[in-house]
Formats: sequence, structure tokens, C-alpha cells
Amino acid sequence: MLFKLTEKEETSRDVIWVLADSFNDLPEEARDLLFKLAEKEDTSRDVANAVAYNFDKLPEEERNKLLLKLAEKEETSRDVAGIVAYNFNKLPGEVRDELLLKLSENDKAAGIVAWTVVDIFNNLPGEVRNKLLLKLSEKEEAVWDVARIVRDNFDKIPEEVREQLPEKVRRR
Repeated sequence: MLFKLTEKEETSRDVIWVLADSFNDLPEEARDLLFKLAEKEDTSRDVANAVAYNFDKLPEEERNKLLLKLAEKEETSRDVAGIVAYNFNKLPGEVRDELLLKLSENDKAAGIVAWTVVDIFNNLPGEVRNKLLLKLSEKEEAVWDVARIVRDNFDKIPEEVREQLPEKVRRR
């Protein structure tokens, strides 16, 4: 029945919320349905919202797979960036870092990622931090935040990274 209901636009949102809310109690075929819905353009944002709302209920491994899948999509990248920002300390470091790096490449998510890096700069591994600064400095939505990060953490950023930053960041 769930499979049939997801085929209809008017019921797919309700099914997504039931799947996310009851994920642990569902058979594997029904769990897989949530991943399939995450791939579809017309339902992926609903899946992202359901993951955000049920963040602590979903099994960590499945939740992280969903977030990585959703981070690849243009239409859900901003939602995932918000989920990462809000749940920063609840995500395993390697997953969190992979998500931030992936999302920093996306124009829609770059501003939220930069804002997140401002807040958590000292909690990021140096290599990830440097890669994020360089990637985000190329995004118009993130330039001001990157400039602020550089200003506030000048001595913590290696000189070779500072020199690679675009002029528009160094001027600010």
C-alpha cells in the first residue's frame, strides 16, 4: 500500500513522514522506499524535512546515507546544509566533514556552510577547514563570511592558504 501511495503526489508527503517516523519498525523494502523518494525531484525536499524532524529517531548509518544522497541534489542542498549546521555535534566527524565539503561546492548551500564554518571553525580539522575556506571563497554567497573567518582567525590559517584566497576575500 505504501508503494502505491507514493505514486500519487497528494499522498507522497504523508507517506514520507510515516516512513521517517516509523523507520525502525518497518521492513527493509519500506525503508528502501525512503531512499527512492530521496532521489525523486518532486519528493526529495519532503524527505530532507522528514530527516531533519526525525534526526534522532533514524538509525545513524541510514540517516547519514540519506543526508549524503540528499546533499548531491541541487534542490535539497540548502536543506541538508541547515541539518548539518543544526546537528553539527551529533554527526560523526568524517560524515560531517564530507557533507560540508560537498555542500561547499553548491551555490545554494554555500552561504549556510560558510555561516556554519564561522561558528565551528575551531572544531574542524585543519585540512578540512582550509579546503572549505578555499572552496567557499569562490562563492559569492560566502565571500563575506570567509573574509570574517580569515580576519578572526588569521594566525590559525596557514600562510599558503591565505595566499590562495581570491583578492576579493583578502580586501575585505
